[in-house]
Amino acid sequence: MRSNRPPSLVLFAGSTLVALGLAAVPSGSAVGPANANSVSPQASAAPDPIVGSWRPRAYRLAAGAELPVDGRIVFLAGSDDGSRGEWSVTFFVTGEDGAAVRGSAEGGEWSRDGRSLLLTHQFHLSAGGAAGPLPEAPLAMAIRSAAEANANHREPCEVTVEGDLLTLHFPSGNSMTFERVETLR
Repeated sequence: MRSNRPPSLVLFAGSTLVALGLAAVPSGSAVGPANANSVSPQASAAPDPIVGSWRPRAYRLAAGAELPVDGRIVFLAGSDDGSRGEWSVTFFVTGEDGAAVRGSAEGGEWSRDGRSLLLTHQFHLSAGGAAGPLPEAPLAMAIRSAAEANANHREPCEVTVEGDLLTLHFPSGNSMTFERVETLR
């Protein structure tokens, strides 16, 4: 049984550890390798296919460039039917030597209906130098209430899951493909 205390979010950017203080509630999709391209999940014993920890493999810009990235994105279930929950990402665009050039840590709530994924941006931290075609990014930080994030900081995306690969297609035309690290239970 879940407590009534508010969720906690802790990001350790240096170690790419993302810890969220929520219990993952089992929710719905078919047993075995799931595919998020199907209809919205229904209540069952198997978790939604996006729930878990994922490592970025490729960050493709709309113009065609692909940038090297590293980090984590975590999706936790927060509803009995598995259609919504909490998310957090810490990722870095890296140079040829693997060192971080620019980075971002973001998080909030998510909801999903089939391939449609809505991310709210309640927490945001980003900064860094120019990376490929991306210009230098000044330090930006924001903490918003859940109501403010839901009202004004929503990012509708398309999500696909094929085996252990998850791809997010952003409104900008950019996309990021992730590989599963582990399933949260």
